[in-house]
Amino acid sequence: MIEGGVSVAEPTVDFEGVRYFKVEEAAEESSSTVNEALSLMESAGFLLSEPVASLFVCPKCGSHKLMIQLSCPACGSVRVKKASMIEHMSCGYVDREEKFMIGGELKCPRCGRMLRGLGVDYRRLGTMAVCSACGGRFPAPVRKYMCSRLHTFEENEAGILQVKAYRLNPAKRSIIESEIIDFRLILEGVSGGGWIFQAPAVLKGRSGVEHRFAFAVWGEGKNPSKDPPDVLADMLVSDGEVDSNQVFASLAKIFDVKPWESLLIAVPRVSESARMVARSYDVNVVEAEGASQLKEKVAAAISECMGRREKEALRMEVEALREAVRELEEQEVMPENVRRGLADLDRRFFEGEIGLEDYVRERKRLLKPAKT
Repeated sequence: MIEGGVSVAEPTVDFEGVRYFKVEEAAEESSSTVNEALSLMESAGFLLSEPVASLFVCPKCGSHKLMIQLSCPACGSVRVKKASMIEHMSCGYVDREEKFMIGGELKCPRCGRMLRGLGVDYRRLGTMAVCSACGGRFPAPVRKYMCSRLHTFEENEAGILQVKAYRLNPAKRSIIESEIIDFRLILEGVSGGGWIFQAPAVLKGRSGVEHRFAFAVWGEGKNPSKDPPDVLADMLVSDGEVDSNQVFASLAKIFDVKPWESLLIAVPRVSESARMVARSYDVNVVEAEGASQLKEKVAAAISECMGRREKEALRMEVEALREAVRELEEQEVMPENVRRGLADLDRRFFEGEIGLEDYVRERKRLLKPAKT
């Protein structure tokens, strides 16, 4: 329904039951599973329904596979049939047409006169139900129902099943879209294969409590069992705005895990007070109305966070290398060629000839023989 493949779940009723063929095909599930799922989603408010038919069902088992049993209201016999009724207009005698039929002609059983013209000396009164057992005549027989499991009941005891068509509740669209997002696909699209990630992620905090998050990302070379996540994301969903109470609850989980960077994904948006709370704790907020917007914004936010983390990691590595250089210089063990190489490397980096990653890699290479 979100993607437009099924706009309305239309029912089909046959002797096997109520079927939603399009939904069964899309979900690749049985009719019983689909019927139960549609009913549950309606109860949860995700679907709106509209009755399109009403069926009698067995009050004991709910079966709609019913047969009607007819009986005489006078004697209870099942020997009931329909009969055309005739009235002899001159004498007023009324009976079944077969009673008037004598020798292939119509003749009144009471007065013995022949009936020659319809509307002249007799008229037809339509059909009535008659009992072959007691001879009783009545407008309609008594009707009883029997289901496929042989439960018998009268019409006033029958249950009524409303057959419904279902459509998406527009008010719940953003919530549904957020639930069907596969963050693994987003992470695979922006990681370039170098990151480690879990989506969803269940992480143990410093308190010893396990917390569930939308996803967690570690940079290349990190150990998820030992290192804190480089980026940790929690998703908050609301019918209207995500409020500050939801944000505080999420922050408590995040701070227990202590990631380097954290994201709050709000669907569809955060309140202004919630935004201020997140900002005061240096937590990035991503707001999205729908699935496509969510994918784009989350991908951009992850890339930005991981870019900062990679730059920070390189900066820390540069500081460590510079500290190693200072130690070598103090010990006066640095060869002259290494010293000249480092000076030239610094010049190339500051003049923009090489980037930070190449700078770190070359600095490591030059210092390795010096350390040895």
